[in-house]
Amino acid sequence: AAAAATGPRFLDGWCVCVLAGSGQHSKTKLIDIVRAHGGRFVNAPVVARADDGDGSGDDSDGGAPRRQVVVTGVLNARAKNIVEYGQFDVVKPTWLIDSVAA
Repeated sequence: AAAAATGPRFLDGWCVCVLAGSGQHSKTKLIDIVRAHGGRFVNAPVVARADDGDGSGDDSDGGAPRRQVVVTGVLNARAKNIVEYGQFDVVKPTWLIDSVAA
């Protein structure tokens, strides 16, 4: 599971894919939280490629960032595929909400 430091910009350097919200928290609200706390919203998680060794956490050809997480309140077919792929931390919206509240 993903671990995050808390604080006003605890998602600095993170790419966050929000697939779906939950009953209490809409996808739009979750995306707003990601952006407000320094994260970058992406429509789909980025598959890792070889690191170019520059210490940036990605390769110069647009590879995956080292810190990314997928947020979903619904385990639909897309979310199940991402979980089965096994390359990404997939968390519930409460992870994001609890991290903001801490």
